[in-house]
Amino acid sequence: MVEDFRGGTSGVTRVEFSERKKYVDQMRKMDTSFLDTLYDKRLYGFINSDYEVIAPVGSPVLFGPYAGQVTGFNHTVSIYNNFRQFYTNLVSNNSKIKIPDQISNLKPSKSYVSFDDEYYNYTRSAALVLSQELRDAGITENSSFVEFVNELNSVFFKPELKKYKLTKSGYALSEFSSVFHTGLYVDLGVDYDPQVDQLKIDLVLHPDFLCFAKHVTMFGMKVDFNCPWRLALDLESPIVQSNILNGRNTTNFNRC
Repeated sequence: MVEDFRGGTSGVTRVEFSERKKYVDQMRKMDTSFLDTLYDKRLYGFINSDYEVIAPVGSPVLFGPYAGQVTGFNHTVSIYNNFRQFYTNLVSNNSKIKIPDQISNLKPSKSYVSFDDEYYNYTRSAALVLSQELRDAGITENSSFVEFVNELNSVFFKPELKKYKLTKSGYALSEFSSVFHTGLYVDLGVDYDPQVDQLKIDLVLHPDFLCFAKHVTMFGMKVDFNCPWRLALDLESPIVQSNILNGRNTTNFNRC
């Protein structure tokens, strides 16, 4: 009998905790190398080996006609397209191998989201929250500068507002940022909810998933532990390092 995974659907904290543990235990039994950015490398792609916040540079490019208007950074696009071409040819020439239904066309749905655009939208949202707090405190356009500064200092340090980081580096490491700001990911899911564990388990237990994951690794990527229809560049892979540095010496890659 196939076990059900109810994580993300129960709405009960105690059940969600036990179901999440069941999911993690099942994933750790799998014979493949995942990238876990929830329980292990939480700031993957956001900081370098010196714990400095990093941001990608360059202009995104199209994956190709097969992916519509979806864009990514050149190194991510080239590595993924190399894998996709190889794997679709492999499947076409081997009737025993199939691509799991959830990712059957291997078409990217998202890869890079502009950090600057999202940060701009975030600052506007944060400003609205702060301005509302000031209004609630009685600050108006007729208030003195001293009153404004004193109340602003008080508002800034309210526990419920600590999550709002106003600097770019603070935003990059906050809960409002996205892994897609790193430019390292390729999402193959279409409207799949990453909170629903059964969707993820159905994918990883597909008979041909391990074959897919093995070849992903060979091309310098890893499957996301917590969202297995999402791939990420493996920054420890020589293939990835060479591609990102465009053939330059990779000795100091981790400090770039």
